[in-house]
Amino acid sequence: MTSPPKFSTMPPNSMYSTDHLGVDTSTLDGNNLFGRRAMSVMSSSSYQYTVEEDTEDNESIRSAPEPPDRGVHLTKHDLQTSLDSYQHLLEAAKVYREHMQQLSGAAAGFGYALEQVAHSKGASEAGQGLQAAAGLQFLISNHQQILGDMFSKAFEAPLQENLEHHKTTVQQSQDNYEAALRVMSKKIRETEARNMKNGRKGQRDIRQFRKALQDLTRQVDELDRIKSDYQAHMMEVERRNHALILSKISTLVHAQVDIHERISNKGLGDPVLEQMMNQNPDPFCAYSTTTDQSTEIFTVLPPVSLIDTQPLAERSPSAFSEDDFCLNTPPYDAKLENDSNTTTPARVERRSSGDPPSYQ
Repeated sequence: MTSPPKFSTMPPNSMYSTDHLGVDTSTLDGNNLFGRRAMSVMSSSSYQYTVEEDTEDNESIRSAPEPPDRGVHLTKHDLQTSLDSYQHLLEAAKVYREHMQQLSGAAAGFGYALEQVAHSKGASEAGQGLQAAAGLQFLISNHQQILGDMFSKAFEAPLQENLEHHKTTVQQSQDNYEAALRVMSKKIRETEARNMKNGRKGQRDIRQFRKALQDLTRQVDELDRIKSDYQAHMMEVERRNHALILSKISTLVHAQVDIHERISNKGLGDPVLEQMMNQNPDPFCAYSTTTDQSTEIFTVLPPVSLIDTQPLAERSPSAFSEDDFCLNTPPYDAKLENDSNTTTPARVERRSSGDPPSYQ
């Protein structure tokens, strides 16, 4: 039987090392161990210790599995930014609601003015159309008032209440998290200080060392678990908060679409308004034409050519003269020779008259 391996993974510079004392660790037994890392808070060092024995029981120190990395870590700045954006949303909603109420009053005033004009004695046939337009403005005023009330009751009030609750939840979670970190960090420092004190006294029992290693590993794993649970909790809080905002804004969007559809259908259901719309051009199609030119090719060129020339293929053979084929044109040298015999005044007179020069 081969002798079991010694505690060979112990760092030689560790205060718990027994190599220099000649201690045989093969005869030592231990308790149920767990944890793989022993992270020193004071020295910021981390080692992995493993004990293997020649029995059926293989004892090892292994840490708990690391929590899964979700890729998103919310800091205090991130949480504060989320709260600020939430508060800004409510402030913008308040301004929007106030302007909708002002629009409701302005539309009602405009409709009342149209109604007064329609009741004038000189309105005659135009009075009916003016009255229908005034009714449309009153409809817009009523719907804007309804939408403003819905903003206040179904959007602002619930979200304002949820914002206060969300602020309290975030603050309490941060306080509990920081308190738990302080308590666990204090325990780790106390455990390490106690182990260092025992080491300075010469108490280098391997059982005591393994017990201290278990305590440190358990405390470090607990610290990691606290951090992971805090991040998971805050992500869930933020997810629920944004889901609530989405549900409220979805209700508001549904109301806005329904209200504007009712206003747009008013023009199709009222015969007077429909006639007014058909008799006047669409203001949003200012560049459209009354004729259907969809089959024509668009071009910026004029319909006729600027130079009206007869095509070459349409000319009859008799229309061509000998000069077109340069049959009667003397050579270029002959032109120069004949023209050189002519005096300068004669050449000038001949050219000014417009007659072609004679080279014969």
